[in-house]
Amino acid sequence: MKKGKVYKALKPKWVLFGVKIFLSAAAVPAVVAAMIFYVADAEIVDYFEFWFGVIICVALFAVIAVMTVKSLLNEKRAFGRRQRILDSFDEYSLERLEEEVRAAELYFKCFYVLDEFLFVPKAGLLLRYDDIKKFKTINHSTNGASDGVFIEIYDSENIKYYFSVNKWRDYKKSYNEFMALLSRKGLCGSGGSGGQKNPDNSGYIPVGKV
Repeated sequence: MKKGKVYKALKPKWVLFGVKIFLSAAAVPAVVAAMIFYVADAEIVDYFEFWFGVIICVALFAVIAVMTVKSLLNEKRAFGRRQRILDSFDEYSLERLEEEVRAAELYFKCFYVLDEFLFVPKAGLLLRYDDIKKFKTINHSTNGASDGVFIEIYDSENIKYYFSVNKWRDYKKSYNEFMALLSRKGLCGSGGSGGQKNPDNSGYIPVGKV
């Protein structure tokens, strides 16, 4: 069977994941070595400022390390979830799903709103609507000017999916209509409890109330 968009999006990319782990691990000794060099080579004039700087560096390093580990663990869990979803389809049902995707509209060059699933190829996301625990729109801005929209989704296993919307200006213009469409499909209808944040940051809109 020819491998289509669904298969390619869900198939875990373990080689790429391994590269991320390697790069993250390689950064640790480099940072530690830099800190040791700084401590050994520093001309100490004010001990308070010196140790205060060391503590701040260690704290920042610890925070970044924890965030990196959490991100990698979430990605590993997401890989496992994608593989289980992929394994749940037999060859016939997967081909039917691929056909549905080929015939479906790609909203904002990002979302396929299928009969039973929300499919986002770039995020490796294929979830039933009632399996989505939280769907949040995040408006990103620089110096007060909007320059992108990001989506944060949590599934029923509390796995996080985070991705940008390609045609984000169109998404903001059609936000209410799109959320109403997802709500009609059953988003958060029987197990989710999330809300969506307005792209203009005016607050949360309960699902089904747009």
